[in-house]
Amino acid sequence: MDYSTLTESSPGKPPVKKRKSSRTPLLIAAAVAAGLLLTAGWLQYGTAMQRWFTGRSSTVPEAAHIIPLRELQVNLADPGGRRYLRLKICFATGDKALVKEVNRREPEIRSGIISLLRCLTVQDLEGREGMERLERELLEQVNSILASGELQEIYFDNILIQ
Repeated sequence: MDYSTLTESSPGKPPVKKRKSSRTPLLIAAAVAAGLLLTAGWLQYGTAMQRWFTGRSSTVPEAAHIIPLRELQVNLADPGGRRYLRLKICFATGDKALVKEVNRREPEIRSGIISLLRCLTVQDLEGREGMERLERELLEQVNSILASGELQEIYFDNILIQ
């Protein structure tokens, strides 16, 4: 009997043979081969894949600057004049110079927005279509005031019709 393959056992139990795994070198070789293939593939195709993923990640340019306006509260044009709108909005732009202009001309912008909002009724603001129309009209109003560019997006931070 070959004693090099036996291990110690408890008293009263026969010695147990150790199994040598023949798969370990195969697993190591497979891992090394996979690593080499991935590295070679990345070196050859990595930058092309990276450009492809970058090009597909977002087709809409991301706005780099968000410009909040102070809260607005106006009476709506409903009969009786007892309805009002409280609104907090933010604008988005990618142009840093435009941020400075919006901040500098905020009183003008607020006045134009208030003039637009005071002509609306509750019915004008109802539903998705009403809100989308309001977004378009507000952007048009504000962009007509600005000289150094155009705002791309408008976000409603808070809106209350009462």
